[in-house]
Amino acid sequence: MSVVRNFRVPYGASYAIGTATFTNRWVTLDGTLHAVGCGRAVYGYAYAGLNPLGEASSTPRCDGNWSFHVPVPANVAGGASTVDVVLKAPDGYNDVWV
Repeated sequence: MSVVRNFRVPYGASYAIGTATFTNRWVTLDGTLHAVGCGRAVYGYAYAGLNPLGEASSTPRCDGNWSFHVPVPANVAGGASTVDVVLKAPDGYNDVWV
């Protein structure tokens, strides 16, 4: 069984929008990165409660709309309970918890 949650992470004029799909041992981030400037990437940090489980990121992109598929490991029985979705840029970041 999987659970799907929507997210939107803005940073300046850039944003990432998509879904986080929680399964038994993974959280998969799928969506679109709208990059304004260079070096924009989507990161995912999976947690079970307060315990970190794994992290992964998309390829950094410049100016445009880019699809992303980021499987984040969550290798415990039952998988992750939350994921911190982060939009990083060379000058900073913003995040949302889903």
